[in-house]
Amino acid sequence: MKSIVYFTLVITFVMSGSAFAYLNPSSGTGLIAFLVAIAAGFVFYSKKIFYGIKNLFKKDKNKEEQ
Repeated sequence: MKSIVYFTLVITFVMSGSAFAYLNPSSGTGLIAFLVAIAAGFVFYSKKIFYGIKNLFKKDKNKEEQ
């Protein structure tokens, strides 16, 4: 099944013609904003995972006193 999908994708990209598409100047700005948003999301998501793991191994001081 995967080979059929890969074959179809390869044929689609090899046999495609020119698109004659127009990219206006704001398209580049939108692409840059998209990439910055992806990077920021990755940073905040990995930070959440890091602090979750850190808190998992952190000793609870209140439980030690009792």
